[in-house]
Amino acid sequence: MKRFASEQGLPREIRRYIRELESINEQLRTQREKLAKLVVLDELTGAYNRRGFTWRLERAAQAAEDGDIANSFLVYFDLDGFKQVNDTYGHPVGDTVLRETAACLRSSLRETDLVARLGGDEFAAILYRVGPGPHELHEPPETLAQLQLLHATNAIEYLVSNYARDVVPEVMAKEGIEAFPISISAGLTRITAEPVQDLCARADAALLEAKARGKNRVASYGD
Repeated sequence: MKRFASEQGLPREIRRYIRELESINEQLRTQREKLAKLVVLDELTGAYNRRGFTWRLERAAQAAEDGDIANSFLVYFDLDGFKQVNDTYGHPVGDTVLRETAACLRSSLRETDLVARLGGDEFAAILYRVGPGPHELHEPPETLAQLQLLHATNAIEYLVSNYARDVVPEVMAKEGIEAFPISISAGLTRITAEPVQDLCARADAALLEAKARGKNRVASYGD
């Protein structure tokens, strides 16, 4: 009401011009918000893209260096059998698998955690402030570190073990296809005050170890 009151007495053309400018400003604001999301979000899945993921991982590593977060974990995921799905049913079905995978990761992890698609069928997650439980707070530091790793590993193992159950029925219903074999492997490492490329190399090494052990499983760096 205040805005319209200030326009009283102005010629009609001026008032119309003011409203047109306000409409243009609102459109520009909406476009800026969309562009900002495109910079850090994967268009297909709505998860963070590699750029957004790297930015958030850098911040987590910096927080670890500052002593603020010492109990966060980086997880790398890779789909087992995704190429066969693409080759058998085509890329549109493959895209549906990727979208449902991102949805599965988001629903399986906490709202405070971050999910990213790095490219192709490669995903990643940052698990912030994992454990310990209230009854574990007085444990020695080494024991606390082991418990944090255990909590993170258990969460990812649960996700991996239920991945096909959560994703395959959704894809079948949306694409009208029969059941297909697919699973997910994961490698995790603690986020410490190290360069991002070193943290990613550790998570990738753990992921390769999980696949070498037979896929559809979780491995942690150094275990």
